[in-house]
Amino acid sequence: MVNEIVKRHLNQPAKKVAIIQMLAYLCLGYFLKIMLNHYRATWTAPEYAMMKGYFRAAHVHGLTLSFTLLFYSFLINFSGASEKVKIIGVTLAILGMTLMPLSLVLSGFGIKLLILSHAAVIMIIASVGILAYAHLTKG
Repeated sequence: MVNEIVKRHLNQPAKKVAIIQMLAYLCLGYFLKIMLNHYRATWTAPEYAMMKGYFRAAHVHGLTLSFTLLFYSFLINFSGASEKVKIIGVTLAILGMTLMPLSLVLSGFGIKLLILSHAAVIMIIASVGILAYAHLTKG
């Protein structure tokens, strides 16, 4: 019985995306260490500070949101929501929690897409709202 529950929950795409994100943002942290120290002399001080800030924020937000996505995928399974609502919530969570750190990475390269980060935050808020509603109305 427990083994069937574990197998069913491990096959969800949100968990796979969360684990891939954890690995990607851990690698981003290593990339930051190498790249920012190696190329420091070639950049001006404001340019270096801006890039370092955006990449550091992307690293921290990416890891935090990947753990949040993993936690979200477990919680949505135990809510009283229908399968359709669960799919909508998980899809919004995956999109929002992937696009938010991606917008910070792009900003570090000089591509500032403010609308992307705002859309990601709205998706995260909507997915958490769906989760809260599903647990509050659980019979």
